[in-house]
Amino acid sequence: MDLYRRRQLSSWGDAIWAFQDWLELANLQRQNQMLVEELQQKSLKEQTAQTVDPN
Repeated sequence: MDLYRRRQLSSWGDAIWAFQDWLELANLQRQNQMLVEELQQKSLKEQTAQTVDPN
């Protein structure tokens, strides 16, 4: 839906769009956090492996 039509929506419509945007952002932040944690664990495993076997 284009921006012009979004502006014509009622206040309920605006509220629904805002809530959907907020949900999408929250979901993206959660996915991002999961990726960060996964990378941190992978990095920690690699550091541990290098400590055990420096070659």
